[in-house]
Amino acid sequence: MAAMLGAKATLIAALGDDAIAKMTIENLRKYHVNLEHVCFKEGVASGVAQITVSTRSGENCIVIVPGANLCLEPEDVRKASEVCGSKSCDSPR
Repeated sequence: MAAMLGAKATLIAALGDDAIAKMTIENLRKYHVNLEHVCFKEGVASGVAQITVSTRSGENCIVIVPGANLCLEPEDVRKASEVCGSKSCDSPR
């Protein structure tokens, strides 16, 4: 995580209204990540990713459950455009 190394970092994301969101926010605050552009979605679970690594081959498998990330709207991303500088902050949708 760039913030752990002292770099400025901003999260642009949607989180649910669950324990995962609370733990995520607490963890990111410890490292002074800018959370101004995190929106919370009521009644939705936060997204998670599980990463498994084969002990034989070292290959990994990532299972993604997007959760609240699917609720992130293009307008939410556009509102955060000042943190992107000259780079595009367009939503992939």
